[in-house]
Amino acid sequence: MKLINKTTGIVEFDGPAAQFPGIDVFQHDEVNAEFELICTADEQRASLRDKITVNAGDTESLLGTATDGMHLLLYQVAKLSAQLSTAESLAQVRAAAQELNTLLADFVTKVDNQEVKLPYQTKGVDVVMQDIENRASAVNQLITEAS
Repeated sequence: MKLINKTTGIVEFDGPAAQFPGIDVFQHDEVNAEFELICTADEQRASLRDKITVNAGDTESLLGTATDGMHLLLYQVAKLSAQLSTAESLAQVRAAAQELNTLLADFVTKVDNQEVKLPYQTKGVDVVMQDIENRASAVNQLITEAS
């Protein structure tokens, strides 16, 4: 991370983000300097993750919420699948979908009305799908090598 004093052109700090003492250390009452903070992509990612931990929950609680959501969906989709596999009429198909539809309708409305914003929407579907593919392939490669 670098802190550049744009007024003087001097690099005031150049080192690891963890050792950055804060911009207040470099500001002085007598001088109204303008600063530019330059971070590497890794430092930006670490900073964002720190903010997420403070504002949205630590890694364990985020993992817990993600797991709860996955379990809820897995159970509901399994029930839907079981009911659809024996449905003999459109009425039975609709009845099978009703519980999941009721469960998710409010959530869908909130997302559609932008009351709830999902991170994948901000990141972009293509970016998220590429990330999923890359991670899945990397994990698979490690499992294959270990077998």
